[in-house]
Amino acid sequence: GELKIAIDEGPETLDLTFRVLNADQQDLTGWVAAYAAGGLTEGLADLLANRVVGSDYGLWGGYSYSSLVQGNVFESNRIGLAIEHGQDNEIVGNRFLGDSTGIWLWANPIEPSDWGYPKHRDTRSRGYLIAGNTMEVVRTALRISDTHDSRIHQNLNRADTVLAVRGDTSGLQLTSDTPLPGTTPPFVRCTR
Repeated sequence: GELKIAIDEGPETLDLTFRVLNADQQDLTGWVAAYAAGGLTEGLADLLANRVVGSDYGLWGGYSYSSLVQGNVFESNRIGLAIEHGQDNEIVGNRFLGDSTGIWLWANPIEPSDWGYPKHRDTRSRGYLIAGNTMEVVRTALRISDTHDSRIHQNLNRADTVLAVRGDTSGLQLTSDTPLPGTTPPFVRCTR
């Protein structure tokens, strides 16, 4: 499923908290998006120690920033974790099992013209840390497009393709990623 919440302004006394459910209507523990009284709600949330199985998107985190995704299991999803226009997020210590794509990060050059958020904020995709994840029987472990200044290191991979990059990925650092025992080293694909 997909969660899209946009609250650009509200009365000083309004205070809301949203619960997030997966496709099976189970609470995604540790994921709370609060609307601070009189403030803006933006994409700041942590997702800790959940299991997401058999969804189109295990987790869609559009416009997320400074968020932690840690200790989760994404299994048999089309895309385990997808974040569009995210910034300074940490994706660490997760397990991706049987997803078509483990992690997909990107920026879309065309953003909604009727929504105030991208008009007034920096929405470049940048500054990720992707570390200590295990990708098992995943077709593409990481798919990264137009995402800058991100670090990918010390992940274990059993994937047909470890990294598929497209567009401008300047500042992308890939170090010490290794195939799981008993597998051959997969390859990296680069396209324009």
